[in-house]
Amino acid sequence: MNDRLPTRGAIRDRTLILRVLVPGLETRLRDKMKEAKTNANKDSILDLEGVSCEPTTARNNTLWSFHCDGATYPAKLVNLPCPVEVHKTHDHAAYFKTVDIAQMLIVYEDEMALEEADEKPVDGYS
Repeated sequence: MNDRLPTRGAIRDRTLILRVLVPGLETRLRDKMKEAKTNANKDSILDLEGVSCEPTTARNNTLWSFHCDGATYPAKLVNLPCPVEVHKTHDHAAYFKTVDIAQMLIVYEDEMALEEADEKPVDGYS
C-alpha cells in the first residue's frame, strides 16, 4: 500500500488559479498573503483572514461568490483546456511535481462585468 498517495478531498486536489479582475483587490490579497506567510510556520496551509468563497445555486455550480473584507464579488469557475503541472525546487537543479491545476476562478468587479464576459466571443471560437 502506498502511503504517499493523497486521500480524496486532500488540499492538493483543490488547487486552482485565482484570476482577479477587480482593481485594488489583488493588492489587498497579496498583502494578506504576505502577512499570513510571516505569521504561519513553513508547513502550514495558507489561510487568509476575511477571505472566503462559496458556490451559488445557479448554473451547475460554475458561479461563485468571492468574499473579501466584507465585500462580495461575483466569480466564475472555468475548466482549463488541459491540466497545468506545477513544479517546485529547493536547489534550482532538481524539480518536483507538486500539483496539477485544471480549473480557474475568475473574480469580476460586478454582475455586469460577469455578463459582458459571458457575451464576448473568444477569438477562433463561436
